[in-house]
Amino acid sequence: MPANISDVDRMISRPKVDVYVGPTEKHYNLPKLLLCHYSDFFDTCFNGGFMETSTQKLYLPDDNIDDFEILLEFMLRGTTPGSIKLTEVSI
Repeated sequence: MPANISDVDRMISRPKVDVYVGPTEKHYNLPKLLLCHYSDFFDTCFNGGFMETSTQKLYLPDDNIDDFEILLEFMLRGTTPGSIKLTEVSI
């Protein structure tokens, strides 16, 4: 978690990135520093020399919008909905 409120303020201010989720490509304009702070995946995408590093856009067509919003809720507020339904995933 961020150390204090000024860290959070810094992370939610500019710059922003565009993330498109699910087959309908629901659009989110999100704070890059916050995403990268909580996720090595987002950090690598937006800072690691991939196409997303230059475009600052990420497409996640196979991800579930509801699941992504739970992740955002945790990143932005440090909480999750009262009940989270876990499902088994086959790989």
